[in-house]
Amino acid sequence: MLIQILIIAVALISIFIGIYIKKSSAVLSSLSQKDIPADFFQRYSQLFFILGGAGIVIALFNKFYFSLGYIVILLTVSAVFGLALSKKI
Repeated sequence: MLIQILIIAVALISIFIGIYIKKSSAVLSSLSQKDIPADFFQRYSQLFFILGGAGIVIALFNKFYFSLGYIVILLTVSAVFGLALSKKI
């Protein structure tokens, strides 16, 4: 039960991150001295939306390995986004 609540919380945070990236892509792009294409932020915001929806579905199944795989995938995508954004800045 606790794992389900935590997975749903992480999924909602992921959806919030997707909304934030989509809404403030112009602000995030202006932080850089280089030109960051708009599709960079669009792609990652969609990916975070998908991961958020998948997290809610995975929480409903309540399977340990699905939950663990979801966490690994979410952490990997977050790390790749952070590294890609730091390269563009």
